[in-house]
Amino acid sequence: IMALIYLTMGIYPGSSRSVLASDAFSQFSNFHASFRNAMLGKQSFFYTWNASLGLNYWALMSYYLGGFFTPIVLLFPNQWMPDALYLITLLKIGSAGLAFWFYAKHTFNIGRWNHVVLAVCYALRAFVTAPSELVMWLDAFIYLPLVIWSINRLLEKQKPVLLFVSYLLLFLSNYYMGFMIGVFSFLYFFLRVFGQWQTGKKQILPYLGTSLLAGGASMVMILPMFLDLRSNGEALTEITKFKTEATGALDFFIKNMIGVYDTTKYGSIPFIYAGVLPLVFVLLYFVSNRIAFKQKLLSLVLFGTMIASFYIVPLNLFWHGMHAPNMFLFRYAFLLSFFLLMLAGYGWEQLTKDDYGLFLGLILTLIIAFSIAYGLIPKDQYTYLNVQSFLLTIVFLIVYLLLFSLYQLKLFSLKRFTVFLLLFVSCEMALNTHGMLMGILNDWNYASRSLYTAPHKPIKTLVNQAKSDADGFHRAVNVFFRMGCRDKARFVRGGREVDALFQHVPEEGFEEFFGSFLRGFQIIDFLFREEEAEHGARTVEGVISAVFFEGFADAFFHARSELFQAFIGVPFQEFPELGQSRRHGDRIAGQGSRLIHRAKRREAVHDFRAAAKSSHGEASADDFAHAGKVWSDAVKLLH
Repeated sequence: IMALIYLTMGIYPGSSRSVLASDAFSQFSNFHASFRNAMLGKQSFFYTWNASLGLNYWALMSYYLGGFFTPIVLLFPNQWMPDALYLITLLKIGSAGLAFWFYAKHTFNIGRWNHVVLAVCYALRAFVTAPSELVMWLDAFIYLPLVIWSINRLLEKQKPVLLFVSYLLLFLSNYYMGFMIGVFSFLYFFLRVFGQWQTGKKQILPYLGTSLLAGGASMVMILPMFLDLRSNGEALTEITKFKTEATGALDFFIKNMIGVYDTTKYGSIPFIYAGVLPLVFVLLYFVSNRIAFKQKLLSLVLFGTMIASFYIVPLNLFWHGMHAPNMFLFRYAFLLSFFLLMLAGYGWEQLTKDDYGLFLGLILTLIIAFSIAYGLIPKDQYTYLNVQSFLLTIVFLIVYLLLFSLYQLKLFSLKRFTVFLLLFVSCEMALNTHGMLMGILNDWNYASRSLYTAPHKPIKTLVNQAKSDADGFHRAVNVFFRMGCRDKARFVRGGREVDALFQHVPEEGFEEFFGSFLRGFQIIDFLFREEEAEHGARTVEGVISAVFFEGFADAFFHARSELFQAFIGVPFQEFPELGQSRRHGDRIAGQGSRLIHRAKRREAVHDFRAAAKSSHGEASADDFAHAGKVWSDAVKLLH
């Protein structure tokens, strides 16, 4: 389904539009290309010079590259990295669905195709598809169902091995998402223990021991990251208010409508959609008299805790490791959608022929609830919600009402009912997925493939020139920029002195020098994707970094008159303290293993990018609309 939706948007292997959006273009593609270089022996897995003045590559891998599918990049030349990330994205989403199907099969006593229905809802829920460009998060969605299933096995069969393996793989793949799942699974375990105290209390020590062993075994990835964070991490976020911004009383209903995408930037509310049919079964779970009241109460406590976390700043920060995220807010929201699907599975177990009348009544209740919520929307809130999303939600609830009615009246056989149910659920999730991906397109844009591949030739020429001219170990800087009429003459005048000044200033000095002439730049270590772009060609002598100016277009490479490129060899001894750039800078070298992975520079960068792009990720004809603000923020953050 995901591949089909990508296809409708013009994204497929070899397509001109790539799957790279947001940081997938500026960072993740580079990191995966560098991982391939490391696998080929062209750089170290532990430390790399191909970023700033060097960084702890192992710590960077602990956040970005620890996933099981990452080695697939070995099959793709670095210029094909967009296709590699396309394949990895599909494999991870498919594996998440498979993992949930496996969990559902061993947990819920329902029809086997009903397990598939829930798995489709899990794999394509909003929190998977809306931030799908953040490919390193997708691994966590594979391990979450396995962790919960392994806790059930520990409590019911006293078998801890699967729990150890699941935790270990989770922490190795991504410690950040692993922290959130670890907190959630801890709460889930003790809720289960309180629900069956006499037998459950005996498994507290095995659970804690197994968790600690898994955590200890994962220290091979986490400890280097921790040490790097201790040296380069940011301070914890200060709590200055009680309620989170942008959240409102109707969030749960609005974000459970089909295709509702607000933004993954600031001012968003949680992505919690996992299908409208599971919501009916969640209601059945709470109204069924065959489920113990104590179990319902404990489930309600966990549900209420997660809902409260969306509104209360201290709770919200706790889920994020006490560090406010830069965009992509409420990153733990995937846990609520998983929990709702879990309750839906238990509710589905309670559905009998005698309950169909109640079940149909619950569908009608949801229709009324969504209608009331839509009617109560204030004029100045939820402006991204359109009537189509509301109508689609009501239509699909009516469809499910008809399907279950026809089956109850024996007008549909079980086989026909199951086929139609799976078909309509898949259609619903496909429509929501399309809404999420179109939201990404409008919010961030899926970059043109040429934006990734076109820079190689001019850069390669200059790399070869630098290699032939340089004497010994050196650092080269490649400067790309896009400017408006008012900036052009000013920059060209300054460009005459660039070579001379760069020869004699430390890194933070030439960053300040840039501030005198340019506005709106970000530093990206371009060598990651350039180094191995043509049949193993690479730069051996030193470090290559790149300074990019936002809005840099594919067409820009065809207009060389506006391209200023400066390649300067900087003697290695000019930098007595290699760690200096990481202490003063807030770019990839310093943030690669940071708990919250987005450096603060991105707030300015992404706000600027939206103004500088066209519908295909290329530069607009507009000048730097907010260049002054962007530059001032960038300089402040670089120092």
